[in-house]
Amino acid sequence: MKNLPKISVIVPVYNVEKYVARCIESILNQTYTNIELILVDDKTPDNSGKICDEYALRDERIRVIHREKNGGLSAARNSGLEVCNGEYVTFVDSDDFLHHTAVSVMYKNLSEYNADVSIINCIPVPQDIEGELADDTEPNVMCCNGRDILRERFKRCTSAWAKLYTTSLFDDLRFIEGRWHEDVHMSCRMFYDKAKTVVICDNQLYYACQNPQGFMHSKMSPVRIDDMLYIFEDRFNFFVERGACDELVARAANNYLFNAKTCYYAAKNELKDKERAAHALQGFKKVFAAMPKDALDADTQKIHAAFAKCPQMSKTYERIYWLCRGIGNAVKRRIRK
Repeated sequence: MKNLPKISVIVPVYNVEKYVARCIESILNQTYTNIELILVDDKTPDNSGKICDEYALRDERIRVIHREKNGGLSAARNSGLEVCNGEYVTFVDSDDFLHHTAVSVMYKNLSEYNADVSIINCIPVPQDIEGELADDTEPNVMCCNGRDILRERFKRCTSAWAKLYTTSLFDDLRFIEGRWHEDVHMSCRMFYDKAKTVVICDNQLYYACQNPQGFMHSKMSPVRIDDMLYIFEDRFNFFVERGACDELVARAANNYLFNAKTCYYAAKNELKDKERAAHALQGFKKVFAAMPKDALDADTQKIHAAFAKCPQMSKTYERIYWLCRGIGNAVKRRIRK
């Protein structure tokens, strides 16, 4: 194992004193042992930082960074990237954990295919789960370039975790700071511009713990709305500016339109924020007009057009539209009989 390259594992730590030990131990118990574990204490208010220090005293592979102020996931990950020494790097969220073979499988696939990025599958699990699960998944492996991976596995590419990267890919790339959905901003640039060869397998070796009180399950807020609109429009604009294929532009556009609708209704109905609702509607109209003409099926095209014209009535229109389509299809089936 000493002859194998060093792999850096970067873990942002914030307010996870109940779970951080499970995360750390899952990394220290990897079958791939030539690692450096970089724990980034993002000015956590609980005892998570102290727990990290205690583990560092037990294992020389651990380094702890204590940030002077809280900066969020992006800032913590960037702090880790600034000091990591591994030839390869992977990210783990501090309330998640790994199967004991996760790093080994990612490295094995990356090495065999001479890839820039190696991806494993994640499995959602309850936050208080104890111990890893047996992985009975067939080890199906596919390899292609980053742009093809974006088209084939658009959602799998978005998260920073469950991936092993060649560290040099981050020489001039960092996570955007001060925004939620920072993975989206980084991943489109990583896979479109940098990752020439990507290997992906279906083994479920990353345990993504579901936190019902976490950000992704929280109510919409002004900050969340602003960041969703900014990040998802940025990805759409990025692909347009790069001259990406229509399929990739269309996926980014459809994702933005869905999120813009969500933001509009949250701003108007929940937050009573007319300015943000107007901003969401304006963004929707702009992207809807700019996306490839054949990116939407006829039904979706009509529903989106109705929203752009009169968002207050679009939900009623959509219900009536699908009711009429259902009745029409039922009549056609009876006629055929």
